[in-house]
Amino acid sequence: MRKKALLLALTLALCTVLPSCSYVTLNFDNIFPYDGTFATDETTENDRDLPNTDTDGDDSSSSTNEFVYTGLDKAKEALASIGNYDFGGIPVFVNTTATDKIGILTADFNDDTEINTNNYTAAVYERNRMVGEKLNCTLRYKKTTIKEMRADIKSALDDEKYYSDILCVGADEIALLAIDGCLYNLRSLPFFDSDSEYFNSSATSALSAGYYGYGIISTATVDPDDIPVVFVNLGQLSSSSELNTEALAKSGGWTWGVVEELMKSCTLSYGGDISDLAELIAGAGGANYVSNKHNATPTVASLSDAAKSAVDIAKALSADDGKLILGNDGELAASFAAGKSTLHIGTLGDMKKLAMTGFEWTVLPLPKLSAEQKSYFSFMGANALAYAVPATTTNTEGAGILISALSAASSSYMCDVYVQYSMYNTVSVSSTLDMIELIWNTPYFDFAHTLGAVSKDIKTGTYGVVRDAAANPKQSVNKLFDKCKSAANKALKKYYAPAW
Repeated sequence: MRKKALLLALTLALCTVLPSCSYVTLNFDNIFPYDGTFATDETTENDRDLPNTDTDGDDSSSSTNEFVYTGLDKAKEALASIGNYDFGGIPVFVNTTATDKIGILTADFNDDTEINTNNYTAAVYERNRMVGEKLNCTLRYKKTTIKEMRADIKSALDDEKYYSDILCVGADEIALLAIDGCLYNLRSLPFFDSDSEYFNSSATSALSAGYYGYGIISTATVDPDDIPVVFVNLGQLSSSSELNTEALAKSGGWTWGVVEELMKSCTLSYGGDISDLAELIAGAGGANYVSNKHNATPTVASLSDAAKSAVDIAKALSADDGKLILGNDGELAASFAAGKSTLHIGTLGDMKKLAMTGFEWTVLPLPKLSAEQKSYFSFMGANALAYAVPATTTNTEGAGILISALSAASSSYMCDVYVQYSMYNTVSVSSTLDMIELIWNTPYFDFAHTLGAVSKDIKTGTYGVVRDAAANPKQSVNKLFDKCKSAANKALKKYYAPAW
């Protein structure tokens, strides 16, 4: 803690004479050992103003290492690229069903009397301020429930009244609003590109059906604490394996097959049952259960290879008695913190629980199904927040630009803030910061868990067959799918067939 306090004091002192996006650490390796991205020597124009800290001889521990946080500058550039729009200085309202996650949207409901410079909420405040300044408006967030929202939007539609400028609700709640006719088609928003790099591409597909785009997800709505990861007790791992798991993750070779090999000599804990694990593995493989092409009725025609492989992998992981520890999430996180398992599947938010452990640990992305998989995918729960536009809108251009601006101003900036906070407060070894950056853009969403939430038949005929097959060793996932797909397709046609 004293080392962290010293590092923070040095950083804050130097930041008073440097641009806000630059952070300089002196004798960095002695204060906080790090051999990843943040330890690279970068020469910038700021170096001309720094005192020479080199001592006689070539003592590298006395050199000045500088890392420039570029996220805020990138956010400003991205925000500048968004089309110009002027709300005329009026308040702009975002109605949201977020409760405990409200802090990733706004600082309005934060109980802190003082905003800490390493607080994620402080960056949220700054992002909203920049967006408000660009669009000449003041952002106002109103908390509600999905039940109240559905009723209020329907009433506003009947009376042709204003409800709010945009919405921010759970991805699974989008389905309820969609079938009620409460949402405006995002594909009809002028100057709005749902394929923009600022939006999560898997979520864009997962929240679209027929000729409608119902919702959209970006860094501005994803709580990084919810991103699933694999924790590694580095001391225990080194006693049974020489594998450098962080280097393997960087190279793209971190797979469930590697996990199986490691489990020959160590244990894996997970706060769920075997069905939950199979569902998670399928998501980590990018399983997409529903085909939802533009202007066509969504269908489930066949079960993806990723879904089938997930069942096999889940069964294989549980085959060795005692190597896979399943149970209560909180209890198993505490178990890992006590050193009772070598690997643990949790979320980035669990890092806060591990800050005071007596051993070195790191985080890795959820493994791939195979090394050939194009990228890592972090399977996200359907309660992740998504932006949408109420059907009552009369300001379609303003709504689209507001969503784009909030998303553009978030990605790189919020990543920097989260990494910086982790460096000061949670991580055990500084190379973990590279892993957080690697994990940052991996959240994955699929249609079955989002828009499919409206129907039990859709859920049963998609990821439900993976869950059921994993739980029953004698059950064939293919036979289950063949049995359930007809009902799933009927439900998809009922709710999402294009109405011409």
